[in-house]
Amino acid sequence: MAYSTYSSETLLKWLFTTDTVSRPTAWTVRLYDGDPENGGSELTDTDYVAQTATFTVADSDSNGRSEATNDAAVVFPAITDATVTVEYVVITDENDNILAQLQLDPARQLDVGNILSFPAGGIVIKGE
Repeated sequence: MAYSTYSSETLLKWLFTTDTVSRPTAWTVRLYDGDPENGGSELTDTDYVAQTATFTVADSDSNGRSEATNDAAVVFPAITDATVTVEYVVITDENDNILAQLQLDPARQLDVGNILSFPAGGIVIKGE
């Protein structure tokens, strides 16, 4: 999972200017049918609900870089309307700014009754 354009700009402002930047205080995991920064849409299934998450940052990358991982399992409700395809997992803040995104390869096809979930530590966010 990589940082979004919004996150990259915010980090650069924080590091290299005296501009005030806001720190997120809540995180939400969302599912998209395409690239959220290029016209992809969040799922619209009747029972779909974006899920809240918290993260821990640790130096667990083999290259010595820090990674953020989800603290607990993230479980989405079962699909109820029709088959959907999930291409991206997206993390947003409380203002719906996209913080990070992961393109699933391969994309996940979810049929009616299917549940998509990620175990604790299953969502990994690291810098480029």
